[in-house]
Amino acid sequence: MNMWRLDPADLPGATHNAWFMAEYPEKQVEAAMWVNLFDQIGYTVDGEPAVREDDIPEFVTVYRGCLPERIDGMSWTTSLETAYWFASRWTKHGGKQLHVYRAEIPRDFVLAKVGGRSENEVVIDTSQLDMDVEAEVVPEEELAPFKKAREQEQMVSLGDL
Repeated sequence: MNMWRLDPADLPGATHNAWFMAEYPEKQVEAAMWVNLFDQIGYTVDGEPAVREDDIPEFVTVYRGCLPERIDGMSWTTSLETAYWFASRWTKHGGKQLHVYRAEIPRDFVLAKVGGRSENEVVIDTSQLDMDVEAEVVPEEELAPFKKAREQEQMVSLGDL
């Protein structure tokens, strides 16, 4: 027996762990390979096989906080607050403004749900979606409560110095 061969039953958990542990999964492995892996294992929730139709509605609203040129990334969230947190980690990134995007997509494009960091993360196959068309920038007034909470959080952190 080859000790380096992965048992097929372990592939969902291994794929989940590889995605979950990488800070930027698509920088480690190209998106097409991730889609291939997730297609092989089927829909999962935290690395466990699940029935997509039982777990999520026919259309799901997802959010992403990112630079405009990264809108087609695979990592999205079902939480507007989490997307705002990602967009606000840096107010400017190389002189470019980060945005919070919202899209309503068919559940068939959701490859997996990834928990463990309270991010409500969903892995999306964006290769067949035109996210520039599908997604809209969330208006500032919808982000105001999160902005205020984030500013207070940062003030508390500065007070600890």
